[in-house]
Amino acid sequence: FTLVHHQLRQMRSALAIALILGRTLVMPELWCGIDRVWFPHRGVFPGSQLALPFQCPVDHVIEIQRFVSQHPRFKVVEHSFMHNPRVAPAFKQD
Repeated sequence: FTLVHHQLRQMRSALAIALILGRTLVMPELWCGIDRVWFPHRGVFPGSQLALPFQCPVDHVIEIQRFVSQHPRFKVVEHSFMHNPRVAPAFKQD
């Protein structure tokens, strides 16, 4: 919990800054201490070779779709967005 809680505090600050500046927040890479599955487990999907902590998608930590729909002024994209070759170079430079 400590690992994710620290990251959530950082995201909250970054979201506030992005909102004030009217910018889109590129979400940071997140690290999780347990895997998220729908049944009780000990942090890792049984049989997985996953090492903890691991880089996890933002939806492991927050319900991003619900968050964005409830707060339409916030604009966020996943950290990998900037590595996508389909993103226009002008957007990356802005």
